[in-house]
Amino acid sequence: MPLIVEDGRGDASPWIYLPLAAVALAALLAGPRAPRPMAPGADPGAAARTALMMFRQAVLLRFALAEGVILLGLPLAMVAHSELVFVAGFVLGYPLLVWLALPTRSGIERMRRRLEARDAESHLWAVLLAAPASPLDSAGTGP
Repeated sequence: MPLIVEDGRGDASPWIYLPLAAVALAALLAGPRAPRPMAPGADPGAAARTALMMFRQAVLLRFALAEGVILLGLPLAMVAHSELVFVAGFVLGYPLLVWLALPTRSGIERMRRRLEARDAESHLWAVLLAAPASPLDSAGTGP
């Protein structure tokens, strides 16, 4: 970081932190809204596949939102000629990254409840804890 930021004076005007705060607030508000609820009525196999896809999409979206806060600090630090702006982006973004994207038991459970908000059965835990599928299973070749 010190090699990228010219001068490195350390004193940035307060307005340079506003985009970081705005993006962090947007991530804080938008991140927990993913994934969207599943439609009810699917058979268990299809529901599990759909839930897994939606779970993966939600984790990637949440990761991108939190990582965007951290990465925004770099160009803002170059504009402000201050490493502290990047540090502020890291301080705002890293807790969001842990809270939104780290797949803890409680985080997965929150996503499962979100998937099942419209009385759909997601079978998310079953598909997450299942053994990985063999490449031969998807090829359709049998004995």
